[in-house]
Amino acid sequence: RSVEALTALGELKREQAKLDEAIDYYTRAERAGGLDYDIAYGLGACYSIKQEHTRAVEYLRRAVGFAPDAAAARFA
Repeated sequence: RSVEALTALGELKREQAKLDEAIDYYTRAERAGGLDYDIAYGLGACYSIKQEHTRAVEYLRRAVGFAPDAAAARFA
């Protein structure tokens, strides 16, 4: 139930291209501790790869809201 552990597992699964599993971990992290930059960016990246662009844009905009200077979120 650790937000940090769930987020890290989400990142690991995203890097392995196991996007549904990554989304599950990120969603569980959000439920456990609220949305933050890492979770929002991770969800946005997953949905972007899955070509679910509406959801991707929603989360990537929220990621930019948390970290306006984050190049990765702005680029994505």
